[in-house]
Amino acid sequence: MAALSGGTQDSWILYEKPHFEGRAHVLEEGEAVLRHLWDSPKINDKQDKITIGSVRRVVKGGLKVQLPSDPKIILYEKAHFEGWSRKITEHVSAIGSLTCDGENGSCQDIGSIQVIGGIWVGYENERYKGHQYLLEEGDYEDWQAWGGYTNTLQSIRFLQADFLEASVTLCETDEEDEKQINLFNQAIPDLELAGYKTRTQCINVKQGMWVAYEQKHFCGEQYILEKGRYKTYMDWGGSNNIILSIRPVLLEPLGRNDAKHLIKVYSRTEFQGEDMDFTEGLSEFTSFMPMSFKVLRGCWLLCYGSDGDDNLCVLEEGHFPDLASCGCPTAEIKSIKPIDYVFAEPSLSLFALDSCEGRQLYFEDAVTSVLSKDLHFYAASVWVRRGL
Repeated sequence: MAALSGGTQDSWILYEKPHFEGRAHVLEEGEAVLRHLWDSPKINDKQDKITIGSVRRVVKGGLKVQLPSDPKIILYEKAHFEGWSRKITEHVSAIGSLTCDGENGSCQDIGSIQVIGGIWVGYENERYKGHQYLLEEGDYEDWQAWGGYTNTLQSIRFLQADFLEASVTLCETDEEDEKQINLFNQAIPDLELAGYKTRTQCINVKQGMWVAYEQKHFCGEQYILEKGRYKTYMDWGGSNNIILSIRPVLLEPLGRNDAKHLIKVYSRTEFQGEDMDFTEGLSEFTSFMPMSFKVLRGCWLLCYGSDGDDNLCVLEEGHFPDLASCGCPTAEIKSIKPIDYVFAEPSLSLFALDSCEGRQLYFEDAVTSVLSKDLHFYAASVWVRRGL
């Protein structure tokens, strides 16, 4: 390989041996002359060539996810998205059950992956054991693209967390008052450079989700850290307590052309049957009658009919497997529309008469039972002053 190497924007890691093994050397943006990369220079040694076994690009910054509440992944038989494919929307503890050949019973490896939505983690062995591979939204044309040691992937699951903020504490000992490092929404490619030692005794994920790595610059063995406390390296699935880099998984901010509101509507309960996506309101359903919903972005107003009357209910981001979960059981859905709201100190008034007249009850906090405030009060109208 030539002694002169260049890079643009991204960083790269050169490995001494194939399959990302052996000693490693990091190349930052710019040009660098590489001589005697792995060995010390010898007297009268004029060799201008070096041997590099493998190369990997370093993805800077934190990991991103756009559709955490709509997990969807496609597994392909061969590299570059060829051969048979399987679409997955749930946890799979044994991928072999999906890929086994019915004639001879042999199970095939996975050649490539497309992550359509959500953040996923693949495992080398069944029942979510062995090497862990974080899969964010995007395409993985072969097993090397997802950082695998081989093309063996035997179980997979999607991750759920609050991706708006991430906070974690790494401790060098069991004692909380000893050396530790606190991180908030921050990716650290080199913990040693940040003043932290190479060994971690315990980890406390306070918010969000993190991915720790055994090597610097987000390389080597991956450890998926969900919210909770990890007392030893065995708790996070490691073979030792060495962690040299770490980064959070955060929600990708919407771009200028991204819709602020997005809802997925299904023709049957439990998100089955036909489905349609909406970014704008719909005054009438003609294709099918909605029976379940996934609110992926924003807030939506649902209009439904029951006993000849029109009623409204608000659907915030989340999954609604049937009409009862929406608050409108055994009803006919008439229309949906997105609504904008501004976060403010909430307050509302309940009135005993129509048109917001008569006796009034005023609330600024949640109330589980209005009758507990006034045993003989029955609301006839509502005035939402602030909030939602």
